[in-house]
Amino acid sequence: MFFSTRRAFACAICLFASAAAHAFSVGNDAACTHTTIQAAIDAAKALGDTAIHTIIVANNASYTGQALVADGVSLSIEGGFANCSAPAPNAPPTEILGAGNGGLPVLVVQNFSADPPRVVKLSNLVLAFGGSHDSTGGGMRVQGHVQVELAGVRVRQNQAAQGGGISVFGHDSTHPALLRVGASANRISVIDQNRAPTGAGGGVFVGGNAQALFGSNAVAIADNQANSGGGLYVAGSGQAQLNVSTGTVLPPAPGLERNQAVVGGGVFVDNDGFLSVDPGYTIADNQASADGGGIAAYGGTAQVYLFATKVHGNRADSDGNTVGCGGGIYADSGAAITMFGDLPAPVCSPTETCSRLDENDATQGGGICATFGAKVLLLGTQAKGNAAQVGAAVYGNAAERVELDSVLIADSYDRGNLGTVFLGSGSHFFANGLTLAASIGGSSLMRMDGGSSASLLYSILHQPGYSVLFKDEASTVSAACVLAHEVFPMSGEVRVGDPAFVNPGAGDFTLQSISPAVDACADIVERETDASAQPRGIDLPDVPDLDGPYDLGAFELQLPPSEIFANGFE
Repeated sequence: MFFSTRRAFACAICLFASAAAHAFSVGNDAACTHTTIQAAIDAAKALGDTAIHTIIVANNASYTGQALVADGVSLSIEGGFANCSAPAPNAPPTEILGAGNGGLPVLVVQNFSADPPRVVKLSNLVLAFGGSHDSTGGGMRVQGHVQVELAGVRVRQNQAAQGGGISVFGHDSTHPALLRVGASANRISVIDQNRAPTGAGGGVFVGGNAQALFGSNAVAIADNQANSGGGLYVAGSGQAQLNVSTGTVLPPAPGLERNQAVVGGGVFVDNDGFLSVDPGYTIADNQASADGGGIAAYGGTAQVYLFATKVHGNRADSDGNTVGCGGGIYADSGAAITMFGDLPAPVCSPTETCSRLDENDATQGGGICATFGAKVLLLGTQAKGNAAQVGAAVYGNAAERVELDSVLIADSYDRGNLGTVFLGSGSHFFANGLTLAASIGGSSLMRMDGGSSASLLYSILHQPGYSVLFKDEASTVSAACVLAHEVFPMSGEVRVGDPAFVNPGAGDFTLQSISPAVDACADIVERETDASAQPRGIDLPDVPDLDGPYDLGAFELQLPPSEIFANGFE
């Protein structure tokens, strides 16, 4: 979906570049063609063509009270020039300020005509102090059939009802709007300190028939605030993608961090909205006073896909006065959220798990909260150090499906003695290759009521001194090829024993070769890789098979290199 959009974007730029383009300059010296930015924009529009005309903006003039409008024109606006004679940017980014403009956006980019779309490229600029509490797009409003690209642009301290920093709306389904932020990895763009206190999308609002690409490891969305979606709000028929992968080992990426909202501290995806997060992106330290500290998704057609993403240190119930659900992830009313971790090298670092849901906090569901028909799927993911009063790691209330496949849950803090995993009101839970261990506080690893159901396959549940499971009579559990520290009420097969983790005190829950979980099961796995993206079904020659070559839990014990080479694998 997004790859075709990027191709279209590139082709549009090539088409426009082939037309005759003009250059204008704005500043306060004799070499400048104009003294105001709006006058240069109007001059470019007056040419009446679709070429991308260039406007350079010098720092030797002041640009305050700006309410710029680029309507039906293609432009490249570049700041950071000391004067209009400078051959290249040689000064700090140029500040374009909206203070005193009557509460309007600093910049409006729009086009309501037919094809082709208009293209506007911004670089080396600061857009600040625009908008008002009832406006749309405080720093920049993008609307209609346009494609906007930002590189090395900071959008800060703006406010609006929708999109405190930026709002994006398409013209219609066949004439969408495209926003691309972070087009150059060498010029980081920052969207920060913007507000939509009574509305949605403190940093960015992606509306109907609009697509937003935040990419190339060069975007930070931080310290924004809203009622819904502190950093980013994706509305119905809107689409957003974070951190476009380069296909190489990724350095630490600018992330979506320290944003605040009532619901969806980091991100809110509404019904019929779509969010995809590519490898290496971090959603961290965001706060919701109610639900979804990191990510919130609502409605049966809301979709979120997280690829090798780190959701870390987020909190729901940040004001301490509200029952908050889903410190890391919150899915409600049929919304679907999926985390993937089994990505091949070199995309993932070999030293740590790619997909991580760690140290999030809430009243209910420190890591995950799934309610009222929601669907949450974790594949090859580590969930460590999450905390809550109810369901320290996982909370389900009438959840249609919570599925964990090759997942480690460890070091969870059960503050309310209501289970590391809590399932209520007919929730349905599926664990395949789960390692659930080393909880802190509380007295049971799992708690179920209200006729909920759980299916446990080739999993490890280990916490001596805890009950594995507390459930009511209406709830049911089936198990096959499961290792636990005690027998618990279920139908099927549970083996009792110590899994012999390598070093659980240091966070290493891989298996020693003496573990009864090694080479213990037949081929009942649904995935061919474990939580570290290593192959399943490794048959160790010196370990007798119990029922087959597959290991229990999140991690498959691999052959040592010497044995791989001895068997002719080079």
